[in-house]
Amino acid sequence: MKNETLTKIFKFLKNEEDKTAPFKWKVLNNVPLTKENLNIKDSLYLNGLEIESLPEGLKVHGVLNLSSTRKLKSLPSDLYVKSDLNLKYSEIESLPEGMEIGGDFILSYTDKLKSLPNDLTVDGTLFLYRSGITSLPEGLKVVWDLDLAHTVIESLPESLEVGTTLKLHHSRIKSLPEGLELGGDLILNNSSIKSLPKGLKVWGVLFIKKTPLANYTDDKLREMVKPGFIKGIDRISEFI
Repeated sequence: MKNETLTKIFKFLKNEEDKTAPFKWKVLNNVPLTKENLNIKDSLYLNGLEIESLPEGLKVHGVLNLSSTRKLKSLPSDLYVKSDLNLKYSEIESLPEGMEIGGDFILSYTDKLKSLPNDLTVDGTLFLYRSGITSLPEGLKVVWDLDLAHTVIESLPESLEVGTTLKLHHSRIKSLPEGLELGGDLILNNSSIKSLPKGLKVWGVLFIKKTPLANYTDDKLREMVKPGFIKGIDRISEFI
């Protein structure tokens, strides 16, 4: 259907039923957005579209899916996302400072993005699996899991806060910050970590298959972290 025909249809709907044209259609066809258009009450799926930018003032009260958007290089500074933000396989190069994501933040396979903004808060899980991120910022807070498997990151910030599970299998990280506390598991399989820091608290399971730590007894590993603790130790499970 031609754009001019769609324009007439949306204009009719606006006049007759007080409905606005879909956000996606307006963005793709360079049609001006109203303030109402910028307040998306549900999820917004723009994955795979050839969009080059998003408008300032965009608020999405559900999921914002921008995966595989090859022309989108940055996000608006005041972007609000109440649920998940998916940028997997995108060509994103930078993120605005002070971002707060209400759900999961998916940055897996984002080769062009090298750093995260300061004071980033993720109320779900932060997925950096096979991303191009080279370092983590101070003040990073992740309410659920932090997935750093198969990344090039070599160190963790001292102030890192992770609510549940930290995944470091097949990573380049060689040490953990003192006093790190995890409400879930610590997955170190196939990593180069040789020792555990004092004060480490693991409320779930410590996975150490194919690491230097596997040479120590369970008692010795628990002695390493005192006055911290490790609830369980697993030398068998594999994580690809």
